[in-house]
Amino acid sequence: MRYSPKERLIAHFLSSFPGLKQKIKYAYQQLNYWRFKKDYQFISPNKIIRITNNQKDSSFFGYYDKSPMSKDGQYIIFHSTTANTRNKPEKTVELDLMLYNMSTQQTQKFATTKAFNWQQGSKLQWLSDNEIIYNDYTVKSDSYVSRIFHCETKKLKTIDVPIYDVYNDYGLSLNFDRLTDLRPDYGYFAKKPHNTSFQLQNEGVIYVDLKTNKAHLLLSLEGIIKSHYRSDMDDANHLVNHIMISPCG
Repeated sequence: MRYSPKERLIAHFLSSFPGLKQKIKYAYQQLNYWRFKKDYQFISPNKIIRITNNQKDSSFFGYYDKSPMSKDGQYIIFHSTTANTRNKPEKTVELDLMLYNMSTQQTQKFATTKAFNWQQGSKLQWLSDNEIIYNDYTVKSDSYVSRIFHCETKKLKTIDVPIYDVYNDYGLSLNFDRLTDLRPDYGYFAKKPHNTSFQLQNEGVIYVDLKTNKAHLLLSLEGIIKSHYRSDMDDANHLVNHIMISPCG
């Protein structure tokens, strides 16, 4: 939907009243739907099925930049939960990670995770036709990690840092603690409260070698700020978000 300058101005004003804004926005969308809805229906020759763990559970995949289907079309992956997705994720909540077989139409749980949000889930995504990668939380070290699950062998490999995007044998990551503080919709909430002092020279885009389980800082926030410096942003809080690797790697 495209909004006019007047509509955007009203939305900006209502930003100071999020509860009221949500109700007005919903009412406005419903009004426009009934005002402009088309008087026809589409009929599809395809059969639509619901893929879920349990009819009472909420099921979702994740963010729009990833596909839940494996490249060979054999499997579909998704998250499943009994938690209320209208509420902020709680530390005690675990998501079930599900694998749906397109041939047998069978669903199985292959893992659980506490490292998630409602926008992107656990960054659940395909690494290859048979390998799935996702983020998780480990109580022992009170840290976020990523795990690689092999659909055929059922083997699980742990990577010592969480990932944001992957391509073949490498991934890119960032500091999820900083993301949770500055952009909680995309952060994780399983860790204990922390008073981390973020340093721009040590934060940014992290390169992760998925074969050797080694990681290093690829591009610092300090470097990013210097590359497009603006004096009016000196007192701002900076972060990296929405990392995407191009399809060619």
